[in-house]
Amino acid sequence: DLTVKTDKQFAEISDRIDNMLKKVPNLVYTLKPVSIYQAEGEDTRNLSFHIVFASTEKTLETPEISAIMENIEKSVKELGAAVV
Repeated sequence: DLTVKTDKQFAEISDRIDNMLKKVPNLVYTLKPVSIYQAEGEDTRNLSFHIVFASTEKTLETPEISAIMENIEKSVKELGAAVV
């Protein structure tokens, strides 16, 4: 889940994640939106995604998975998103 200011478009965040995943060699993935929630009167909203990925060459190990997830986090933070 990500928290973003309401001026950030869902597509902008989704595209950023998609573009980051495209950079990983031999990675196949699906990126699906799950939900968008904004509490009444708040200037932020939560965006949820479901990401499934795998390598076409080998079984990914924990450090490799962690690195991909960290890169996603860094990428969306550049847009002002916070991982919750």
